[in-house]
Amino acid sequence: MLISELARQSGISPRMLRYYEDQGLLRPVRKASGYRDYRRADQLRLAQISALQATGMTLEVIRQILPPLLGETPPAHPCSPLVKALHEQRRQVLDAIQEQRRALGIIDQYLSDLGQVDVVPVANQNLESEAPLACRG
Repeated sequence: MLISELARQSGISPRMLRYYEDQGLLRPVRKASGYRDYRRADQLRLAQISALQATGMTLEVIRQILPPLLGETPPAHPCSPLVKALHEQRRQVLDAIQEQRRALGIIDQYLSDLGQVDVVPVANQNLESEAPLACRG
């Protein structure tokens, strides 16, 4: 698929797609004409990039974890700085989710007070915050 098609499908501008390529995150095949040809694997990589960026993760960290995440390289050592950074990122995502749930609880309460019985309160569900495993040597 051409860059314009992927941009339309993903909602990500062609300029940003080219930037991802420059950063080594996407690797489309080049046609004889020089046009980029994005394959299914590129679409999957782009979905992962978008999801990780939505958590606030930097492109530098994404560049490091994307290959192991997609099974292209072995995972990092459990005690590596990258894994420690990912635990911190996870904690930040959980904190953001908890904040959103608090806001959702306020909305649910308001709608409940109005007699909106079709509202299913989900804000009170607990998220488990797993502690990182201890590093050994």
